[in-house]
Amino acid sequence: MADLVHHDEERHLIAALLARDRNAWSEFVQRFQGLVYARVARTAMEFNRRLDRSEIEDVCAEIFASLVENDCASLRRFEGRSSLTTWLAVISRRRCLKWMQRRIERQAHGNQRLEELPSPDLEAGGSEDILAAVVQTEDRDRLREMLQQLSDGDRSVLQRFFFDGYSYADISRELGISINTVGPKLRRAQLRLRKLMEADGSPSVEKN
Repeated sequence: MADLVHHDEERHLIAALLARDRNAWSEFVQRFQGLVYARVARTAMEFNRRLDRSEIEDVCAEIFASLVENDCASLRRFEGRSSLTTWLAVISRRRCLKWMQRRIERQAHGNQRLEELPSPDLEAGGSEDILAAVVQTEDRDRLREMLQQLSDGDRSVLQRFFFDGYSYADISRELGISINTVGPKLRRAQLRLRKLMEADGSPSVEKN
């Protein structure tokens, strides 16, 4: 029941944003700016990038601006299949990766080989997007059922990173594993989850 009320609130908020309600926009930014900031900071940390506060704020401003570009095209794509929090987390990560890649390109000189960050749209480089895409195609109860079919290790690492907001360092400390193994462990767990869903006949996951 609580989830239904929460989803209704999110749909009403999105509707108000699409109607260009300024009060709704202020509420939206105030409500989610902490989430967006944290996701940008964590994405930078994940790829060993050091962004200062002003740089993180620049990325956040770009993320919020992107939501209202082209007559709020991005907001119109939100269908409520996942929570607004999950949806924004995915967008924030993708935008942060693109922002960091642009900075690398600006800093490159002459014929120096450009360092490339993983594409946010590719499974191999956008590990977080695998689960996020699954979330967007399945209801929460269904996702919980599928998570229960994973091993304790896979389930615990997915739960802590995606739903509890733990950093790699937090997961490393709590699970007693090396911080360098957290990323690979997350990717393997996500791929196993996706295979489970495909084997169960779930709809194919489409890229946004």
